[in-house]
Amino acid sequence: MRTIALKFITSLLVVFYLSGISTSALAADNQIVRFKGKVKYLANLDTYVLRSDDNRRFHPSKRLPEAFRQDTLEVVVEGKLREDLYGRNMYGTALEVLAIYPADSYISPEDQQAIALTLKRMEAFNTKDLNKLQQIDVLAQNLTTEKFQSWFGSGNYQFTLHYLETDIPSGQFNEGAPITGFCLYSRDIVNGMALSGNSQYSLMKFTIAKVDGTWKFTATGNYIPENDIDPNQFVDELLKKSQKKYGTSNLAEWTSSRSELKHN
Repeated sequence: MRTIALKFITSLLVVFYLSGISTSALAADNQIVRFKGKVKYLANLDTYVLRSDDNRRFHPSKRLPEAFRQDTLEVVVEGKLREDLYGRNMYGTALEVLAIYPADSYISPEDQQAIALTLKRMEAFNTKDLNKLQQIDVLAQNLTTEKFQSWFGSGNYQFTLHYLETDIPSGQFNEGAPITGFCLYSRDIVNGMALSGNSQYSLMKFTIAKVDGTWKFTATGNYIPENDIDPNQFVDELLKKSQKKYGTSNLAEWTSSRSELKHN
């Protein structure tokens, strides 16, 4: 659930005087940043601060919402840098938190864009339509029909996107910048009207970018989990993460439900 800071500081002079933070005559750029990180409790100050995954430290300009006052809680934060606010008890750069989310349920704009494009990829495979694939995949431009058909053989398959996760750059949000991430999908052999139990899961890393104003895959490859985790265990974990993050392990259903909500 998205939690938004609805009230800005009404009196910086009073608030930061009481908290030991002073103001500068020179205003900062008030840069908007977004990052993934963890909440950290500082016992000596009896307050909760933020540390990004790339080890940048931030001191919220006011107390975090109660639901997020949990030490080591993984979060995604959107905020405004306030380098014009400082004090000797500051943990890091002052940050006016505009929004904070639990990391395991945060769906970023990058996620949404990558899901939309990857579902088009699944559709191209399901319909065995090379032209559809070439419209969204730079690497498929030189792919021949014979090579494309050889991927399927004589079988009839259903491709399903189960999970997708994009990287969250730490810094200012840049709409239209290339997006990297990975996804889990399956290839199921279709027997008549029903799917058999023969499912093959695959992990794909990807980069998508705007090419001539249109989002396309510019790089794809095999995704290898870290720490030598068992592949079957990793797939099970991703299916559970998908239920937590998207409410389903079939992202075509998630997209469909979003579309229905927009029209209702």
